[in-house]
Amino acid sequence: MYATDKADVQIYVDPVNHTLAASGALGTARTQPFAPADKQTKEIGCWVDAGFSGAMFTCQAITAAGQLLRCSSVLNAPASGDVPVPWGDGFAQGIATLNGDSFLTFITDLLPAQSTSDTAECIGLRVDNNSKYYPRVP
Repeated sequence: MYATDKADVQIYVDPVNHTLAASGALGTARTQPFAPADKQTKEIGCWVDAGFSGAMFTCQAITAAGQLLRCSSVLNAPASGDVPVPWGDGFAQGIATLNGDSFLTFITDLLPAQSTSDTAECIGLRVDNNSKYYPRVP
């Protein structure tokens, strides 16, 4: 039902950057225990890991078919040699707005020919908080 409305988790080639991207509605991308075994797990979201040495965020999507796409970017790194992305503050602000009514899109630097299991940098993030997405489901 959600896939026809493009609210389900999808991994695709971004038409602007020509790199891999993922999108989906947080309120409907759920594990479905009564679905066929190969279509049970779906998820999309982002998280921040922070500590004394700095902070980084990661976004991850898993489609109903089991395809995984993940990207990470350094937000700040005061105690390490890692170089933060210049747009890190914007990413952190975007992630902070995520909620159960969010439709999330993240864009990676992976080219379509690369494996989705390769290490990817996040280069774009869009959060759409809108009531048009289906109500949250258990």
